[in-house]
Amino acid sequence: MNVNNRIKRIAAIVQHEIAQLIQREAEDPRIKFVTVTDVVVSPDLSHAKIYITTRGDKDVAEILVILKGMAKSLRHQLAQNLQLRKTPELHFFDDEVIRKGQKIDELLKE
Repeated sequence: MNVNNRIKRIAAIVQHEIAQLIQREAEDPRIKFVTVTDVVVSPDLSHAKIYITTRGDKDVAEILVILKGMAKSLRHQLAQNLQLRKTPELHFFDDEVIRKGQKIDELLKE
């Protein structure tokens, strides 16, 4: 099996699991509006960049701080669900591509 295919498959699984965990574990109502748009896993599985977007006018910076605080717990639960030899550290980022696309769409409508 190709290593790149394995990494992509693991990234897709991590994306699905993290999205599910965020929805289940969210005690803060602002987190309920988070969508995990992409996950990039390092080749050695030590890090996972998780890109998110939010619905509405939610403050993304504030949500990223909340998710950073939840990262350790989410990683622990991810390790239990996936049972990989190595569970990546979770790093959350704003998916600016989605926001830029929405801005371009609004400009084109005008």
